[in-house]
Amino acid sequence: MKKSAIIVFLIILIAVYFVFKEFFYKNTNSNHIPPLAAPVTVTKAAYGKLRKKVVIYGKVIANVNGIKNIILSFDSIINDVYVATGQNVNRGQLLMNVSPTKYAEMRLRQAQNSLKTAKRNLYFVKQRYNVRIATKQDLLNARNAYSNALIQYSILKKSLKPYVFSPINGVVNKIFYIKGSSAPAQSPIIQVINKHGLIIRCGIEMEYLKYIHQGLIVHISIIGNAKKQISGKIIKIAGIVNPNTNLVNVYIKPIYSKTPLLFGNLVKVIIYANERKGILVPEQSVLRKGDKYFIYVIKKNIAYKRYVQVLLKTDIYDLIKGNIGRGDLVASLGNYELKQGMMVIINNRKN
Repeated sequence: MKKSAIIVFLIILIAVYFVFKEFFYKNTNSNHIPPLAAPVTVTKAAYGKLRKKVVIYGKVIANVNGIKNIILSFDSIINDVYVATGQNVNRGQLLMNVSPTKYAEMRLRQAQNSLKTAKRNLYFVKQRYNVRIATKQDLLNARNAYSNALIQYSILKKSLKPYVFSPINGVVNKIFYIKGSSAPAQSPIIQVINKHGLIIRCGIEMEYLKYIHQGLIVHISIIGNAKKQISGKIIKIAGIVNPNTNLVNVYIKPIYSKTPLLFGNLVKVIIYANERKGILVPEQSVLRKGDKYFIYVIKKNIAYKRYVQVLLKTDIYDLIKGNIGRGDLVASLGNYELKQGMMVIINNRKN
């Protein structure tokens, strides 16, 4: 009996020992939990050049001085049209065949009859002047009447030509009358735009105005034909916002190449501007809080928060200024979870 009591006592003692040991271990190590390490991807900060890329869109329009409206001085009928809208034409190229209306022909006959009458009157006044029946003033009036009639007839006869030619090298922009229609005098019948009178009008957001200036060279591509590019130069920046688009109008003069621009072409314009040198880091490595920017520099697997100044931003890299140098490791992925002094695990150790 005594022996059994001793065995039971030993079992209880052993159980109490293990319970006490477990309780003591938990209490003595509750303040010594191993610190958590955040997984991050790092990139080396580099020194280099960066320039802002701005993409805007626009349309080919005509400079006011580059538009030539062909106008006839007589009522006419369009017999034939030899060109189409958008067609390139050379100076002197045949555009239309026209004929005067009956009214225009009647005006020409009237002018011709007036000329004959003035000529015959001048002849009789001369005869009378020679026999001193008419005065010098009578002779002068007859000569003036004849000269005016001759001018009127000559103008009408010269204008009533059946063919219409292009006055410039350019592009046919508008044909106002089709074959068989009547065109009244002094109305434009066809419009030709000077090839070198084409410009591009684009719209740009206010925030990008600081990156452009007059004289800046840009790169132009026709939408639908992006492989062929044309250079251009900014010639004017409007001072106000266009209320129809809420954008600021920018006017660009093409620097012509083998790729022709046509009136009405829709274009994409790429502007590279504001090139600067400095420390480059991935765009996603730069975080923002309020109006301040900061990054995390990783040294010996510890994250250090560094405030920086962003000098230039692009979709891929940011050019920054601050307490960071070439070759420093910056957290580019996983940085949103970091805090000052936090331990990290670098996923891409090769960098």
